[in-house]
Amino acid sequence: MKTTPFQIILLSVFGASAIVGVLVFAILTSTGTQSTIGPVVIWGTFDSKSITQIIQDSSNGDANLALVTYVQKDPATYEADLTRALASGTGPDLFIMSQDQAIQDASEVSLIPYAEISQSQYQKLFISATSPFLLQDGIVALPFIADPMVLFWNKDLLGTAGLTEPPEYWSQLFTTPMQSLTVKDDAGSITQSLIALGEYGNIDHAKDIVATLIMQVGGAITTRDPATGDLTGSLGKADSSGSLQGTPAESALRFYTEFADPSKDYYSWNRAQQLASMAFAQGNSALYLGYASEQSVIEKLNPNLKFAISRIPQSGTTQGPVTTARIYAIAIARNSRNLVGAKTIAYTLVSAPFSNAIANSYGMVSPRRDVLTPGAIKAAPTSVDAKVNAARALAFASSTPDQDVITQSAIIAQGWSDPDPVKTDDIFRAMIEDTTSGAMLFTEAIGRANSQLLAIIAGN
Repeated sequence: MKTTPFQIILLSVFGASAIVGVLVFAILTSTGTQSTIGPVVIWGTFDSKSITQIIQDSSNGDANLALVTYVQKDPATYEADLTRALASGTGPDLFIMSQDQAIQDASEVSLIPYAEISQSQYQKLFISATSPFLLQDGIVALPFIADPMVLFWNKDLLGTAGLTEPPEYWSQLFTTPMQSLTVKDDAGSITQSLIALGEYGNIDHAKDIVATLIMQVGGAITTRDPATGDLTGSLGKADSSGSLQGTPAESALRFYTEFADPSKDYYSWNRAQQLASMAFAQGNSALYLGYASEQSVIEKLNPNLKFAISRIPQSGTTQGPVTTARIYAIAIARNSRNLVGAKTIAYTLVSAPFSNAIANSYGMVSPRRDVLTPGAIKAAPTSVDAKVNAARALAFASSTPDQDVITQSAIIAQGWSDPDPVKTDDIFRAMIEDTTSGAMLFTEAIGRANSQLLAIIAGN
């Protein structure tokens, strides 16, 4: 079998010990024998081909990895299947979760105590968007893949408006060239859209987009008390800068929903439009807000579409650039029959070379700062630092403009603790649709949403 670049690095790392990145976790004094770690089963929804191949490649350098099995599960039934299996004692030793599942699934996890990895160590190692995995009593899961939100833009459509670059700021959407990209027929129906904003049901990531807009202007959806760690709803938080119209949530919601208001000059979307991602893939929308991993999907849907990605537009406030990201992490099942082995493998999976190899195979990036940021380690005085630098060198060696965008977007991504992703989906839907329909004022919709958030938190 031909040796790939990432395999060479993996083989150099997975040799004699369970040392992981710059934290140097000494979980075991491993002898390297199979009996030390034992079998470890991992569940997740990612396609099994890449993860299994990388595990198999790396097992040539570490016999312990030969006993690791990855099981691909159906995303539609994953949470239900996982809950049943863990309750019956037939579940996996490790499972992959996203950051919005951290609170919901915390009771099923063997938390990593802060005595083992301190919060400051964690925050220095991982990007800000991984913060939802930090609870008062410990770390829910170890991040190993980041999928940041980016702006997809149609080169041909922007070209017809005399534009060679996508918008850097939201205010640029209101310029005449940008506005010309929304086309209506004689009956006033939208036949081509500048961007899909304003609705919920036919916009792929409506909740995430609105949450990002709120964070861009200094607001928050939920926050934790720094002293107690208690979670609370923060949609009603006031604007400390005094530069916004109302609260940050109100400013963000007003901006978002006005694109679905037929009375506005920049009206570009409504409930009758097709799904936003399909509209973009079919060349019917100039801009699309999606996740980096969608790039390959769009390419398959329309191989002839000329598009690129950029950082999502910014608010231009003093908050600095902000986007969001889906973070995937390795959680240790509380009732694992092999807790020591599971923890050791979990630390191995989030090492710089391994997380970088898996993330890249899915069009994403590692959430580790020491891989994403050149020069994060100024010198390499130890073999561990040298291996991290090798992983970083691999990450940047074949870097393309699109990969640079994904990397930079991951670095600026922020996260928030979601108490229940299904219920908060309903909250955001109601908040958006009640304002677009005129059933509620912005302040009323946001106030109700925050009260519902508090009720969900109280029930956890």
